[in-house]
Amino acid sequence: MDLFDHFHVDRKDPMKILTKAELECIEGGSISASMINYIVRGVSAFVDIGRSLGSALRRIGEQNLCPLK
Repeated sequence: MDLFDHFHVDRKDPMKILTKAELECIEGGSISASMINYIVRGVSAFVDIGRSLGSALRRIGEQNLCPLK
């Protein structure tokens, strides 16, 4: 038994051209690793912006600013 027999692939044409109906039936596109990475980086950016803004507001409220010379 070789690889082609195991997967029931036609030996003459292993790359079958799909019809339009077959192409429309293809489902896929679950969440990929790159999409998760993109979402995590976006959330991290918002957290960093919030942390910086909160720190700046706290320093302004406490009058703990560095003097400008």
